[in-house]
Amino acid sequence: MSDRIIYEEKQVEGTDGLVAVVTLNRPEAENAVDGEMLGELREILEKLKDREEVRIALFRGNGGNFCAGREPPKEKPSPADFKKALTDISEINKLLWSLPCVTMSEVRGKAEGFGCGLALQTDVTISSDSSVFSFPEINGGLAPAIVLSYVGDWMPRKKAFELIITGREVHAPEALSLGMVNEVVPDDQLETAVARWQKLLMSKSSVALKISKQYMHESRHLSTEDAMGYGLLRLVDWMATR
Repeated sequence: MSDRIIYEEKQVEGTDGLVAVVTLNRPEAENAVDGEMLGELREILEKLKDREEVRIALFRGNGGNFCAGREPPKEKPSPADFKKALTDISEINKLLWSLPCVTMSEVRGKAEGFGCGLALQTDVTISSDSSVFSFPEINGGLAPAIVLSYVGDWMPRKKAFELIITGREVHAPEALSLGMVNEVVPDDQLETAVARWQKLLMSKSSVALKISKQYMHESRHLSTEDAMGYGLLRLVDWMATR
């Protein structure tokens, strides 16, 4: 593991649970990720699947930016390299959805491309009022198929498609109105707001949070009737095992 992604586990005061803090640590490159970092991030998420003590996984960037997307390769990537990067991104997305712990993003500055997707897909996203979100892939002639597979689940579909086909920047207040983030605070209050959310979530039943997250993901493409039936079965199973 390189020092470009820092992994730490911390205890929230007054609770018995752990927070895993994953920090993108390339401030000189606005925390843009390359192929090696994508592989490391995937490994971290794989390990978190089995860390029952971890109740929250927090993603953040060192310095003034969250993540300025993927770093452009210095040379034209081979088809194998391109496929590996896209596979890692797809698996990272799947792991974010399936992790039993609650995932959070602490966003300041730029959240572009991969960084915007990471911030959007965590369960709770707290943003500073100076943050800017975008999917700029279209400006480089790329249709971001992976982003298109999920972005309509996180905001109104017309607005989601607008962001993809224009590549325009979304500032924090608009991101809040679109449902891309949960809360926007002044930059100097960002860490305090994240700590407040962590303490709040730690006060809830870990089992109830886990089941709620799993149900939310598994039912997202079901009809209302089917989702209600599935939810009833999950609730009955849970009550039977208490």
